Amino acid sequence: MAIRLYYHPYSRAAGTLWPHEEPGVPYQPEVVDIRKGEQKGPELVARNPMGKVPTLVDGDVVVTEASAIALYLADRYAPGRLAPALDDPRRELAQRVSGAVAGV
Repeated sequence: MAIRLYYHPYSRAAGTLWPHEEPGVPYQPEVVDIRKGEQKGPELVARNPMGKVPTLVDGDVVVTEASAIALYLADRYAPGRLAPALDDPRRELAQRVSGAVAGV
């Protein structure tokens, strides 16, 4: 099953497209029309009870929030290439910075 990314192109969720492209892993983007309130519909709320985009579904794994999605994809599909590896001493700093940048 391909990774599914629920997003809207005119929201900050659009920034989650590049972490999918970099490792070259196949994914299926699903546009959620937030102007019509589709993010609060039963399909997305079943995956993300907060009813927000972006939401990534990779098999049984569900990841929300843009920075968490980027780190998940880097760790799972491009270990050590797009983010410091799990055992790299720079990892802690990278996580703090990615969280801070997401809030800007």
